[in-house]
Amino acid sequence: MGGWGEVVGGPRVWARDLSVAVFIGLTLAFVGPFGSYDRPLEARLLTCLGYGLAGSAVFWPSVRLGLRLGARAGLPDAFAAVVALAAASAPVALVVWLVSPLVNPGRHSTGAMTLYFSVLALALPLGLAVLFVARWAEPRPTVDATPEPARPRLLGRLAGRLGEDVIALQAEDHYVRVHTTLGSDLLLMRFADAVAEADGIEGLRVHRSWWVAKAAVMSARAEGRRAVLTLKTGLAVPVTRESVPEVRRAGWL
Repeated sequence: MGGWGEVVGGPRVWARDLSVAVFIGLTLAFVGPFGSYDRPLEARLLTCLGYGLAGSAVFWPSVRLGLRLGARAGLPDAFAAVVALAAASAPVALVVWLVSPLVNPGRHSTGAMTLYFSVLALALPLGLAVLFVARWAEPRPTVDATPEPARPRLLGRLAGRLGEDVIALQAEDHYVRVHTTLGSDLLLMRFADAVAEADGIEGLRVHRSWWVAKAAVMSARAEGRRAVLTLKTGLAVPVTRESVPEVRRAGWL
């Protein structure tokens, strides 16, 4: 829900707001605000529930609007809520001022400004408390505690056109040929250093001149005491006799 829909709220929001309004109305009925403490409880219940429901129709949309405008202006939520409650207290106080003579006939009417500050004194703590509870009860996004694996340092040496799916490293004299699913490139570095910089990519050194990423192995076949791995690009990689037991333990053979 966006735009004015967030301000007006849907059925679930109104059900929550009206429940809070009824609770506040019942509380006020037993407190007896605005000089109504000497009236019968039934009359206070009727009056305060009416005030609570009417105030709910003004206060909560005003607070939601204030928070929305405050967020756009980069204002703290608490400040935006206070300004919204102060603004909304004026029409609520006006309704109370107009209705009081009807529900309290013969009683001296409270001054408009005094009534405004009385409404504001009730609205501020109640409104901020409800806002705090609502924000506290909002579900927090779950944070995955598992850290993301570090990006292999070797990828920083590759040209972007080769992508980042490294499948094998091959020693060629003083160079290392890095094979990816998109092609290969030569890097001037020691083979042992290239293997070390492939940290984070699970793989095995299967030959004095070859290192292979586990995810790249599509099939394997034994050839006597040696073996050959076929990678997902079709590249065939020899496995020395000394490396065959380790390749078996890894489940590649």
